[in-house]
Amino acid sequence: MTRLSRALALSLLLAGAAPAFTAAIYTSDLLLSADFKAPWAKATQGIKNLPKWVRSGNGTSSPLEAVAGTPYQSGSVCKPHDCASHYMQLLVDTKAKRVWGVLIDLPDSDAARETPSKFARYTWLGQPDKGMQAALIKQVEADPNWQ
Repeated sequence: MTRLSRALALSLLLAGAAPAFTAAIYTSDLLLSADFKAPWAKATQGIKNLPKWVRSGNGTSSPLEAVAGTPYQSGSVCKPHDCASHYMQLLVDTKAKRVWGVLIDLPDSDAARETPSKFARYTWLGQPDKGMQAALIKQVEADPNWQ
């Protein structure tokens, strides 16, 4: 194979791989985007006593990840400087522009840090049905620190 042929083959191979190198979309960035400001406002509408970081969707967040076998992506957002005690797990349908989530609040105690499932207070966001609630809890339980 000539040098030109190899260069052409390599460039074609890399061009096909380009989508794999796209930057990840962080959950908070999506909620703050023009496309999702209104859906997020709707998801949090009517829920009393939500902290400002929840209502705005602005916090420390993870990249969105595809949820196998579903049209959803999963991600989390937490209260800046207090991720261990106050965070949200979200499921997003980017095509339908819908967001569902669970806000998890934990008391500031060693016991709550050791076994958060026993102390967690849940606030549902976006009016998830029972199936969506189960999917959200499954995402939470996938965290190795969740016991």
